[in-house]
Amino acid sequence: MDWLLLTVAYLVGSLNLAILAGRLRRLDIRQLDIAGASGVFRQFGPAWGTAVALADIGRGALVAWLAHSVSPELRPWMGAALTTGHIWPVFFGFRGGGGLAPAFGYVLALLPGPVLIGTALALAVGALHKLTNERLLPQIGWLPLGAIFGFVYLLAVTWGEGGFALALFALLPLAVRGVLVLTGRWWGH
Repeated sequence: MDWLLLTVAYLVGSLNLAILAGRLRRLDIRQLDIAGASGVFRQFGPAWGTAVALADIGRGALVAWLAHSVSPELRPWMGAALTTGHIWPVFFGFRGGGGLAPAFGYVLALLPGPVLIGTALALAVGALHKLTNERLLPQIGWLPLGAIFGFVYLLAVTWGEGGFALALFALLPLAVRGVLVLTGRWWGH
């Protein structure tokens, strides 16, 4: 049963809605931008970007809802499977998006209080980064940089609790992708 639920979490993550939105527009978003809500927002406009973001957050919440039916030890792994599926989707040649929105939806559904505070922190740091014209770390956009601070806050306040593993495992694939981007080993970017 555990492997089945982990597989379902990965497959839900693999339904990359940014790529599907691009296909509706007869484009491959991966040729234009990152295959996530932020890339859709930049390339197709706010309505498309917001729709993809909300749907991606919803996919994360759906997997969190499924996680309620499993043992507490499996819940962190379901978050990791979801995020891994979004970043390396089986349906799209293992070339997906950044994973922020599905990971956010997953941890938001399971840890709403700390995630909402972390989100406020993330938006504040991201806005400050944007106001400085992204000079401090030009290779990182305002949203990913803000998310890093928000997620670090989340990990700090859940340290020593069950929520720490939930957050850490959902975010680990994002960290791996971030290292790949920063070292120039991420495709097409």
